[in-house]
Amino acid sequence: MHIGSHCWVGSNVVILKGVTIGDNCVIGAGCVITEDIPSNSIVTMDRKLLIKSIKSS
Repeated sequence: MHIGSHCWVGSNVVILKGVTIGDNCVIGAGCVITEDIPSNSIVTMDRKLLIKSIKSS
């Protein structure tokens, strides 16, 4: 497991072994992270994992 810089991980999040989370990510509370998350992403869970890219302005 590797968590990048400037990440926020909510409460009750489970991150499985071998998963990489990129820099500048937000992981919502209660998520189960089973796959790699690209940098600059917001992750929520609604029956399945939803990964959205953060748009910079």
